[in-house]
Amino acid sequence: MQNLPIRSILCLTGAILLAACTPPTEGPADVDPFERIAGATIDGIMDQPITLTGGAWLGEPYVEGAASRAGVVLLAEPIAVGDLDDDTDDEIVAVLVLNKGGSGAFVYLVVIEIGDGDARSLATLMLGDRVQVRALSTNGRRIIVDATEHGPDDAMCCPTDERQRSYVLHEGDLLASDAEFAPTAQPRRFHGHVSIGHEVRSLTSCGSDREAWLFDLTDGDLVSAYEQLLTAPYEPLFVEVLGYTRAAPDSGFAADYAEAIAVVELRRAEREGFGCDEDLAGAQYRARGNEPSWRLDIRADELVLTTMDAGEIAYTIEKRTDSPGETTISGTAGDSRIDASLIEQRCIDSMSGSWFPFAATISTNGTQLRGCALEGK
Repeated sequence: MQNLPIRSILCLTGAILLAACTPPTEGPADVDPFERIAGATIDGIMDQPITLTGGAWLGEPYVEGAASRAGVVLLAEPIAVGDLDDDTDDEIVAVLVLNKGGSGAFVYLVVIEIGDGDARSLATLMLGDRVQVRALSTNGRRIIVDATEHGPDDAMCCPTDERQRSYVLHEGDLLASDAEFAPTAQPRRFHGHVSIGHEVRSLTSCGSDREAWLFDLTDGDLVSAYEQLLTAPYEPLFVEVLGYTRAAPDSGFAADYAEAIAVVELRRAEREGFGCDEDLAGAQYRARGNEPSWRLDIRADELVLTTMDAGEIAYTIEKRTDSPGETTISGTAGDSRIDASLIEQRCIDSMSGSWFPFAATISTNGTQLRGCALEGK
């Protein structure tokens, strides 16, 4: 046994570690995530930081001359790669297994950064004893873990409860994403211009020249809109988002900002339009469409429809129904009747390509108009 390499010794500790013995994917060392972190220094598992050798670490015997000792193995798979802290550099997410010399195999999720050629953990989180991690992936700043955990009636050897959990890297900790970034308080609405580039991810709110760093928790929705509507990085794009104000990180590009906003939902993104200068004049909603051009303002007691042919007509609201995801309103102006429906779903303007949170359908005098709608400020 003493002539075996550390990795081989640890592979003998139990079936849960067999994945660690699987050779890493073939390819050049500079692109193989396992090889990049096989010598990483890891905090948060033992009392002191440990440094892996070939993806493993073996501690000193508990008793001099005895065989029992602690060992840690970095599993060759699953491994995921993504920018988890918005510093434009990718981090590597992997699984470590700690065996203390008994039957337990304590499974850890670890996020590792590569800096100046050295790999070091940013955060570790114990997932449990003999938890089986089936898959790892990243989506925006989220880490998604598919694992088999112990159900209430499972023996320790044999977990059967398949779960998917999501985590976010935040200030050196791995936190359940819903717990940290979706607190019980309702998110705020922010209007302003977002700018995205290599070292920039910021939001300047309307009426302010103060920039906030963006934590994008929209699963890529915000970046997708930015890339679709603009042709180059760093250009300002008007957006409406839901999110939470947070303290800016004290390292990386984000440290240059006075505050940060954790964006959890993109509601609106406009390349063209009035942006911050749009006057909604008391409108609860504004809908508009093309071919022919029209606009409908929904106010507390009236609907105001503006078209190229008829100009502006104000309808008195007779009936309004607000249900989850849909609002329907009917009104009259003399002998003319109007029916409006707003459905909460992503709507893309047919001419500008701008994104809106509602699809609108208007029926009046036998004519049906379709377009998109936004909420009043």
